[in-house]
Order: sequence, then structure tokens, then C-alpha cells
Amino acid sequence: MIKLLKALKRFYLPRRLPTGMGEFNAWISDIVLLSGLPDNASTRHLAATFILHTNPSTNYLSVWHISRQLCKAAAYQVAREVAKDTDPKKVTNEQTQFTAAPTEV
Repeated sequence: MIKLLKALKRFYLPRRLPTGMGEFNAWISDIVLLSGLPDNASTRHLAATFILHTNPSTNYLSVWHISRQLCKAAAYQVAREVAKDTDPKKVTNEQTQFTAAPTEV
């Protein structure tokens, strides 16, 4: 029961946003643990950007809320790249260039 209460407090109850590097590292490690995102520079940049874009009057958020938002942002980045790579206009232009290219025998 005590472990459950500690987990609830650690992940689901709002806590103060980090104000130092030590707090940031502990905070990001909890986010990585809860979200399953890799602990790399990209995730840290995404988390720092999330803090910069929060409402100025917000100074308490739950790790669960932040990890959900970061997972959504990561999925959005992947989906945007896939949509850009599979754009029908781009695919049609590449096919036209390929078929219009002269061939030498």
C-alpha cells in the first residue's frame, strides 16, 4: 500500500516544475520511465520546449500529464515526416521524372 501511495505521489500528483539541473534530471528520468520514450537529447529538448510553452502561471504539473503530452508530440513528429514523405504530389513528380528520363541502350 505504501508503494502504491509513493507511485501515485511520484507520477500522478502535480509537482513543481524543475528549477535546477538536478531537479530537471530527476524529473526527466521519471518522464522517461513512465512514457517509454528514450532518454536522449531529443527527449530532453522536447521536455525543455514543453516547459517553455506552458502557461506562465503554471508551476505545478503531474509527470503523467507531461509524459502524455511528450508521447503525443513524438507521435506527431513521426506522423508529419511520414505524411511529408508519402505526399501524393511528391510521389507523382518522382514517378514522372523516372519515366521521362531517357534511357541509353
